[in-house]
Amino acid sequence: MDLVDKSLLFELERNCRIAFTELSNILNIPIDEVGSRTQQLVRDHIILKFTVVPQPILFGAKQAIIFFRSSKPIDLARINSLGIHPTVEFLSIGQNIEGFALIHYRTLSELFSVVKYFQKVGSFEDIRAFQVQPLRAQKKPTKDIYTLQDIDWLILCHLREQGRLSLIDLSTRTNIAVETLVERLQYMRDNHLIQETIHINPAKTAKETWTIFSLKLTIFTEPLHEELSRELEALPSYWRTNTWRVEEKPILLLGFLCSSYNEVEKIQNWLSETPGLISIEKIMGGVTYYFPDFRDELLEEKRSADWFKPEEWVSKKS
Repeated sequence: MDLVDKSLLFELERNCRIAFTELSNILNIPIDEVGSRTQQLVRDHIILKFTVVPQPILFGAKQAIIFFRSSKPIDLARINSLGIHPTVEFLSIGQNIEGFALIHYRTLSELFSVVKYFQKVGSFEDIRAFQVQPLRAQKKPTKDIYTLQDIDWLILCHLREQGRLSLIDLSTRTNIAVETLVERLQYMRDNHLIQETIHINPAKTAKETWTIFSLKLTIFTEPLHEELSRELEALPSYWRTNTWRVEEKPILLLGFLCSSYNEVEKIQNWLSETPGLISIEKIMGGVTYYFPDFRDELLEEKRSADWFKPEEWVSKKS
């Protein structure tokens, strides 16, 4: 992948249903090239899925990152066993012996339970969990889950699996008028009720490695936050993925998609110049596996029973 491919992934991760004409303007490349590059990323299984899904915060869910290391190779059976837990969105495995997972937990007891589950099933020598918040604040929903209508859930049932379905195809599948689909999707977007994103597997390039750097600082202040954000945005040679701030601790977790181990070292050297840095650690990811989480259970319940009580997913099931 070149820088254009990485920039394309970045834009699709922010909005998987963005029009190719808009991507053409953002990336300053012809619209035909946008289409061909996207198709190639899909054919190479770097883009695994386009997906539209309810925001986890609608269910009172927060994010956690789990780091883990093993003295023996982490095989597919262990990975699939870990992914069964309904809090796990993805696992990224690097060098077959270490990696990280993104968790959506709704209570501290649920977070403790998934850590214990990882300890039991994964048999890791080193495992650490961090309660995190995105470094760049996400827009909070301005409406709650109860404002979603039955047709909204029906729309999400289809877009969860095929996030770039055309409005005409979506209308055919749902029997909802195109005008209504446009209105309801815009309502969900305007009120920040959904994520329109992609699932990626960077290791399919045979070169890229997904690495998270953990920075421990003497202090974390708002000016430092702003300075780091500016410097990160100014890194044209590297594609930055999600970045998080660990809750109640001066620790930052910065994710990068790197094209070589040499690039990993260059980023580490650059980060070592961060003001107030005490220590820096890197956790290598790579082959990435996505799993159904509790939101998929909710949508499957809607799909199979054609009704459900959302409050059960916000309170009883949390």
